[in-house]
Amino acid sequence: MLCEKGDIMNKIDINFTVSFALAKREFIKYLRNKSRVITSIFQSLMFLFIFGFAIGNQALVSAGIIPQAILFAGIFSGVSIVMDRMLGFFKEIMVAPISRTTITIGRAIGGTLVASIQGIILITLTSIFGAFGYEPLLFLKILAAIPIIFLTAFLTTSLGNLISTRMKDFHQMQFIMTFLIMPLFFTSGAIIDFVGTPFFNFTLINPMTYCVDAMRHIMLAGNPTISVGLPLYVDILAILAFSLAFIILSAYIFRKSESV
Repeated sequence: MLCEKGDIMNKIDINFTVSFALAKREFIKYLRNKSRVITSIFQSLMFLFIFGFAIGNQALVSAGIIPQAILFAGIFSGVSIVMDRMLGFFKEIMVAPISRTTITIGRAIGGTLVASIQGIILITLTSIFGAFGYEPLLFLKILAAIPIIFLTAFLTTSLGNLISTRMKDFHQMQFIMTFLIMPLFFTSGAIIDFVGTPFFNFTLINPMTYCVDAMRHIMLAGNPTISVGLPLYVDILAILAFSLAFIILSAYIFRKSESV
């Protein structure tokens, strides 16, 4: 019995000091890559203005675009993992006396911080531009939206880590990202409302649907135009469930892999 408990502890052994060090490395890489920051923000604002003017509802589109910007940033963390694998950094980590779960958690924390920063920047810019109007409670709405931004960032980063777990080629990762991101983007209800259509049930298996719905609950409080209309607590529970599933699965696959 004691031996079995020891084996379990070894499997879930996490060195948070190392995890935070890896997260810090990802954050520093992000800060040094100014072009990545500017490009991601510009792309999100472009989507906002194009679709916002086309649909005629800047607030509705803005609340949907913010989680999608976080999606791009979170999935990009998977590209960073593939690049580290190609450049040999992962080999240096693997010879260290740390568990692979520690590495997975560190990557998830780092990617979450990066994606959250981009989400906070975008929600600040859209608010300054008046996408949500200028009302006394706007600042409180932004503060209330920050936890949703972090949850969305953790979800998308966990998904990015899962995709990149066994990827060893940068171009292969780019192809998978392109193939995955656009369906997640367009079927989340951020731009097109699928409520009442036969396609609606398909949107419910898209984790980004719940991120968009949660953001709209907060930023459009009092506005009946919600993409899915689920209670906020259901959205949050769904986001947490998807996130934990992605991070556990990625840690399991990474731990079982023979090489990096």
